Amino acid sequence: MPVIPVPFYLLATVLCSICSIYTFLGGLRGVVWSDFIQALFMYGSAITIIVISINNVGGINQVLDIAREGGRLQFLNFDPHPFSRHSSWTLWLAGLCLSLQIICTNPGIIQRCLAISTYKKVKIVVISSAVAHFALFATCVLIGLLIYTNYYNCDPVTSKELTDADQLVTHHVLKIGSQMPGLSGIFLAGILSASLSSLSTTMNSLSGIIFEDFIKTFAPFTLNNARTNLCLKSIVVLLGLIVNAGIFAMNPSGGLFQTAATLTSIGGGLIIFIISFGLFVRNANIKGVIVGALVGSSVTLCILIGNVWSVAAGKIKYTPKIVSIEGCVNNISHPFENLTQGFPHHTSVTFDEDVPYLFRISFSLFAPIGVVVSFIVGYLITICTKHNKNIDENLLIPQIRKKMHDYDAVTCKVNDI
Repeated sequence: MPVIPVPFYLLATVLCSICSIYTFLGGLRGVVWSDFIQALFMYGSAITIIVISINNVGGINQVLDIAREGGRLQFLNFDPHPFSRHSSWTLWLAGLCLSLQIICTNPGIIQRCLAISTYKKVKIVVISSAVAHFALFATCVLIGLLIYTNYYNCDPVTSKELTDADQLVTHHVLKIGSQMPGLSGIFLAGILSASLSSLSTTMNSLSGIIFEDFIKTFAPFTLNNARTNLCLKSIVVLLGLIVNAGIFAMNPSGGLFQTAATLTSIGGGLIIFIISFGLFVRNANIKGVIVGALVGSSVTLCILIGNVWSVAAGKIKYTPKIVSIEGCVNNISHPFENLTQGFPHHTSVTFDEDVPYLFRISFSLFAPIGVVVSFIVGYLITICTKHNKNIDENLLIPQIRKKMHDYDAVTCKVNDI
């Protein structure tokens, strides 16, 4: 159900091209300012939808009551079973790894922190970013509860009103927006702002990384300011073309959440390990980092491939939580057994007997497993291959340094990439 009558691939191509242009022209400063404006639209659209939806259903107490009865509120579901698709502890672990990757170890975030003058200001920015991300995730959860409250007794997917569960948010916004002109436009602005913000940040940080690690190292010519600028802008254009080409290989209705989460667990877990290993292990060396990273990534990739193959082969089946169409108009046309489907209090997972236990592990645990395995292997290799090189205390966390440093006096100077 499109918000605007424009084909997906045309809209995505135009937006990616616009994003490439303003990233090309504005650099880091342009990306930061555009992100600020886009954040206002993101939070503004989410808050607007929440306020209108709560008013339509009769208040927040009604939302909580219906969600509780439908088994949607499980804050204390600490099921220790690692094969459950979701539980409180697995989601907290996955959320911790995701948050560390987004807020602390993401190259785009590190690039911005390096552009800040003092360590004290960096801490303020990181803490503020953590609060903002938590607030954004909380609003998404609340929107999900509001959608369930509106359709708990008439699920649009089960009733065949929609063909895909990914259309629920759009369907809900268009339905409540019919009584309020402009709401659909606010929603569209919020979605596009989130997409453009992530894309511009990624393109800008990748251009800097590619330039520093490859162009600057292997360039056969001297790099002055003009040539540096040209190289960075050329990389942004090339990345924009790659993204535009990749759009046509994507299925817009494929349900990408689990796929994105599993792929992020490999790259995100690897980055978290490499950075945190250097910060927390005094005698960390390159051999420990490389071996730990390779073993951790291999284990994660093995579990991921086995899990994805088992799901695709139908050996692992997920049964969604309970949905109903008992409150739909003219539901007499539906078979009685389809009026209520699913399990009321948890997402049931069934496995064929021949599925190895390793492949049954929830995808939420892929990143934590990769980080833990990498740390254990990396630390053992580090112990076996100690070095006597001088250690830069500035690269360690304050708690393990031999002497403290005044970081508020430290300033960083970077080019406005």
